[in-house]
Amino acid sequence: MEGYMTLNDLAIGSLIFFGVTISFSAVRLGLKIFSADAEEYRRNREAIPSFVAAALGKLRTFYAGGRDHHISAGLAFDKRKQKWVEQGALSDSALDSILR
Repeated sequence: MEGYMTLNDLAIGSLIFFGVTISFSAVRLGLKIFSADAEEYRRNREAIPSFVAAALGKLRTFYAGGRDHHISAGLAFDKRKQKWVEQGALSDSALDSILR
């Protein structure tokens, strides 16, 4: 079957397309972070002790004796400990200040 695209060719083409798309997105994100306001980036970085803490929603909601407006606060129920626990995540406004 000369002239037809095989399934293998289609898979390789799809991988190349998605690889280029992801690479382009990573470069754009890197450029946005590189050109971000340094003070806002520093402030957000101080609020996040680790990437894992941010991903799990375990950020502190109070900073320097007051409620931190960069952190969205919430409550969750810990089934193992049978009690309510505080959750915190970076707010949309904190991310927008860096990624605009």
